[in-house]
Amino acid sequence: IVTEIENVFHTSEVSCSSNSMIPTISCKDVTYWQKTNDFREGAIYLYKRGDNHVVHRLVKDCREGCYGLIFKGDNNRNADEIVNESQILGHVNRINYYR
Repeated sequence: IVTEIENVFHTSEVSCSSNSMIPTISCKDVTYWQKTNDFREGAIYLYKRGDNHVVHRLVKDCREGCYGLIFKGDNNRNADEIVNESQILGHVNRINYYR
């Protein structure tokens, strides 16, 4: 789950607040994302779930079957609830590691 989003030109900075993406992204790492309409399995995206923002990996694109997109944190056992394309804010294009 993301704690902060700050717009910086056409890219935004996101600070992560959970360990769901370990080992790829840890707490205090900062990710940068850009809007996109291109969805690739294996890529990391930022999406909105209720009042929260989530940075997770796209594991399955089921839009043709009218289901949506399936995401999962690298450190999570189970996939997230199905995400609609309209919930996607963008593709993570850079990670600044705090470590």
